[in-house]
Amino acid sequence: KVMCDIDDTFLPSLSDCSFPMFTAYPGVVATLHVLRAGTSPHLGDVVFLSARPRAMRAQAVRQLSAKGAPNPIVLTGHVKDWVSHRRMAARKFRNFQRYSLCFPEFRYVWIGDSGQGDIELAVNMLSPSAELTEFRRYDIDRARRVRPEAAFIHDVVDRYGRAKTSARDRAALARQGIHIFDSYVEVAARALAMGLTTPDGLHYVVAETRRLLGATVFDRVESVAAR
Repeated sequence: KVMCDIDDTFLPSLSDCSFPMFTAYPGVVATLHVLRAGTSPHLGDVVFLSARPRAMRAQAVRQLSAKGAPNPIVLTGHVKDWVSHRRMAARKFRNFQRYSLCFPEFRYVWIGDSGQGDIELAVNMLSPSAELTEFRRYDIDRARRVRPEAAFIHDVVDRYGRAKTSARDRAALARQGIHIFDSYVEVAARALAMGLTTPDGLHYVVAETRRLLGATVFDRVESVAAR
C-alpha cells in the first residue's frame, strides 16, 4: 500500500513553486499506480495522509480523483495540529499506524515532502528508536508499529528555483533510508532498485512523466525559473 501526502507531494499548493499551483506533478499518478501494483498481481490501496481537517476530506477526495489518483482514501488531520509541523507529523504517524495495523499483511511505502514535517515523520516511521515528543501523546505500542519499506520526500522549491534540502542533508537522510527526490522518475528508479516495482513500471513512469512535462503550461515566472 502507498501512503502519500497531498499538498506539495501530489500537487503544489503551499510552498512549492516548481510547477503551476494545483497541477498534479508529472509522473505522480503513474508512480502511485506502479507502487500500488508492486511486483505482485494484487493491487494495494493509495492512502493519503493529510494535515487537512476532517471537514475537508470530501473535497480532498474529489480533488484527488479529478487529478487521476486511483481510488483515493484520505486520512485527515485536525486544525489544532496546525500550530506546528511536528504536531502535523504526529497526527499523520498515528493515522498511519492505526491504518497499517488493520492490514499487517501488506508492505508500505511513504511519500511526503520537505515542507511540513514529513521528514520528521519518515524518521519516526523508519527508526524504532527515534520519537518526537508530540508522538507520545498517542501512546502507540512500539512493539506493534509497522515500518514502511521505503520513504520518499519530494523537495520543495522556492520561487527562485532553490531546493530546500542541501546535498549534504540529502546524503545524510539517504543513509537513514529517506530518499529526497525532484522528479517522480527518481522514485520509480529507486523503487525498482529496492524490488518494489518492475522494469515495465519504471518505463511507464518515465513515459508518462515525459508526456505530461511536455504538456505542462508554466503560468508563473517562478515556475519557469524553478523548472
